[in-house]
Amino acid sequence: MRILVSNDDGVTAPGLFQLVGAAAALDGELWVVAPDRKWTAASHQLSFDQDLVLSRVGERAYACSGAPADCVVAAMTVLFADRPRPDLVLAGINDGRNVGEDIAYSGTMAIGREAAFWGIPAICISRVKAATQRAGDDDALRALLRALWDTRGEWAGEGRWLAVNLPAVLPAPI
Repeated sequence: MRILVSNDDGVTAPGLFQLVGAAAALDGELWVVAPDRKWTAASHQLSFDQDLVLSRVGERAYACSGAPADCVVAAMTVLFADRPRPDLVLAGINDGRNVGEDIAYSGTMAIGREAAFWGIPAICISRVKAATQRAGDDDALRALLRALWDTRGEWAGEGRWLAVNLPAVLPAPI
């Protein structure tokens, strides 16, 4: 299984590291392509007026000079041009929830939308600001990702992606 992880808060964001750690529980080959800076509320902006630059920041990890949706496009057209595409795209963990009109202008949601355009299941994860960080958060997140992947037949489909807003305290009932 191949997993692409991205976000709109930048390649050094704590939520990205937490999501990558949780995604490791899916026993996949993890790839990270995230913006080189914070792109909050970037919506589905794509860069047509400049070349995108991917800078290696780790093993199978890259900073992208473009917007969040550009990260997916760059991954598909450069990193996965000659190898199988990801089986799953994960976006987040966004620093703040994405509800209502946020879904229209969120860079996190644009990652999921762009993955859907490429025919790849995506899960976009956001969490309320000032969330209570506890020792069991990573275990709860791993269990959630496993449950969502195992039930992808119920939510994954053409043109769809899944948006999840985590509460302040984990674990929480679904």
